[in-house]
Amino acid sequence: MSSSKRHFTAVIGNKEQGSYISSSPSSAARKAVSKLCADDKKRKVVFSIRETTQNSKKKTYGPYIGYMQKLDKPVELKGRVIRYKPVAKLDKTKYLAQKIKYKQKGGLLPIVEIIKKHGIMFGFNPSYKIYGEFLLELIESELISRNITTLLATGTTKFVYNTLDEQFVVKVVIIDESIFDRMIKEPIEMMNNEYCNTPINIVVFSKNNKIIDNVLNINKDIGTYCVIIWTEEKATKTGLENFPSEVMFEANKWYETTRQELEKKQFTDLGKVNVGYFRTEPHFRWIDIQPMK
Repeated sequence: MSSSKRHFTAVIGNKEQGSYISSSPSSAARKAVSKLCADDKKRKVVFSIRETTQNSKKKTYGPYIGYMQKLDKPVELKGRVIRYKPVAKLDKTKYLAQKIKYKQKGGLLPIVEIIKKHGIMFGFNPSYKIYGEFLLELIESELISRNITTLLATGTTKFVYNTLDEQFVVKVVIIDESIFDRMIKEPIEMMNNEYCNTPINIVVFSKNNKIIDNVLNINKDIGTYCVIIWTEEKATKTGLENFPSEVMFEANKWYETTRQELEKKQFTDLGKVNVGYFRTEPHFRWIDIQPMK
């Protein structure tokens, strides 16, 4: 069995129902709907998905609202006629309630407050006292629109967040205006390089207009701050050592070849921890590269 396959169970109330092998929580949720609504196609179910994979964190995803949707045209598959497809939609009510709770208190979401505590380039920027809080409000609004949930990783300039559907990550880079030309090279190179994970919806907040293809520039008076935000597909596995064993030989050859090509383009921090394995092709991709200058 491929190591990308994970084990899940459906949770209704305090009871676990069924066992599902899938590559993601959302896929497992659809399988659960097929089983839970097998005898009543008009039934709607509210449930969560809990991971049971060995050595996993046993995390719970959802809640989901599930039902069977009738197809416009029946599909014949392996001698069977398929008339319905399972639908599992995330119930955002609980998540939205948490956001509203913090906004009503007049404060920022805790996942945004983390930037204030750990953002080195944020706290030491000369514009911090005048523009710091306003900048955080801009970042919070953008992150909410992208349905972020939890913090995944932090660095000197970068914060990486999970999204509600667990299918994507959102990256936030907070820098000084003086190094923008260097730092924008990362998402631009990744967007144009077939060996990299492709950034989606790149947005730049800056007081100066940045004219860059496929980048939305939003002019805001934020002093010498500059913020770059984008979304990427989430890797199934991160770090070369965590790739499925059956592809390890091929992956190592790919890593060495592409690392050398990126080094020639003046990128650094090209360790094996900065590549990811994906369910969709291309399966091997760089997920983090740093421009030298």
